[in-house]
Amino acid sequence: MKIKILCIIACLVIGVSVFLPYFSVSGLGITVSKSLKDSNDWIYIIIIAGAAFIFSVLGKYLPVVFLGMASLAMFFIENNSITTNLGKEIDALARSLIQNNMGYYFLMAGSIALIIFAVLGLAGIGRKK
Repeated sequence: MKIKILCIIACLVIGVSVFLPYFSVSGLGITVSKSLKDSNDWIYIIIIAGAAFIFSVLGKYLPVVFLGMASLAMFFIENNSITTNLGKEIDALARSLIQNNMGYYFLMAGSIALIIFAVLGLAGIGRKK
């Protein structure tokens, strides 16, 4: 499989992560689920995924590496934001009730995959000889 196609798939995974449930909190028979679309940063993730998609199609892997790093940074920023905001409102017991959902894993896996595939593209792996 060509590296370009793998990068494009990783970009799509990152983009889809915005719309999937990112985390949920369960307690007292109630479950509240939130996606990245509910945050203010979702547009940055979409822009990063879109730009990485365009550079992947063009075969420009160096910008894709940096965009993959930016996507991974957004992953850590979102995780920090969630725990910080919840920490102000609820105690440590309630924090233990937080469950990561598909959006969390899609953003993390897509970001890591994008970085790996772009580095492989830079190394020339997957090119036709």
